[in-house]
Amino acid sequence: SATQWDSANANAELFYRNNELVQVAKKLRESQRKLDHARACLVNQQAIKQEEQFLKQAMVAQGKEYTDRKADMEKRIAELEARLKEMEADSKNAEQYKTELENFQKDIMQNRQSIVNIEQAGVQGKIDEFRGVEGDLNRVIGEIDALEYCL
Repeated sequence: SATQWDSANANAELFYRNNELVQVAKKLRESQRKLDHARACLVNQQAIKQEEQFLKQAMVAQGKEYTDRKADMEKRIAELEARLKEMEADSKNAEQYKTELENFQKDIMQNRQSIVNIEQAGVQGKIDEFRGVEGDLNRVIGEIDALEYCL
């Protein structure tokens, strides 16, 4: 029975040691889970830092691009304002040219009208001449008719 007692004690100690091992295994799994979580957090934190760095670089690049575009736009505005002044000066010249052109057109119209009047006067002279001839013919015809009547 001492063997049974030793065997029972050994079994009890094995059971106790087994329970301790189960508890240690649970604690190890829990520690492993926490470690995995910490590693994931660290990876996420590193990813976030990389993203922050990328965003900072992007913001610097965008700021430079904005500054460059603003400078380009201001230069373009200055060019457009200068061109507008040129166009305003040109429009004043254009008004002067337009006035001169209108005067030339009036002169041309007056000269054409004079030509038409001269042509009409020439045509009117011919018409008057033909009417005079027509009147002479009508008189002659009237005289012939009168002579025929008398005969």
